[in-house]
Amino acid sequence: MTIKGYCLCGQVTYVIEAEHQGAGICHCDSCRRGSGSAYSLVIEVPTKALTISGPYKEFVVTGASGKPSHRIFCPNCGSQIANQAEAYPDITWIKAGTLDYEVQKTLKPDSEVFTSLRLPYIQDRAPIQRE
Repeated sequence: MTIKGYCLCGQVTYVIEAEHQGAGICHCDSCRRGSGSAYSLVIEVPTKALTISGPYKEFVVTGASGKPSHRIFCPNCGSQIANQAEAYPDITWIKAGTLDYEVQKTLKPDSEVFTSLRLPYIQDRAPIQRE
């Protein structure tokens, strides 16, 4: 399967030559601030199956593991594209809002992480909950 997506201005595009491994909701402070929203919806994909095209930048933060986490974004429009955590080099998390609409509308989050940081007004719940 081929999954495609792009940033708001279209300068950064990507292709994933694999099925995604699930969709998840992240409630960590870094994802909330980076997305400008109450949480971040992502899909998990194999890093080796992902090709990102166009000029992009990375902002490095310290992940929950204590290791660096690379947040990939468009330098023109600011859209976040992906997160690559050095603690999990074989996995990349793609920001679901950048996926083609036909893929977005089929997503069903199957897990949530950092649920202890979930904002009290968030009603969404996924089957798997992790602190």
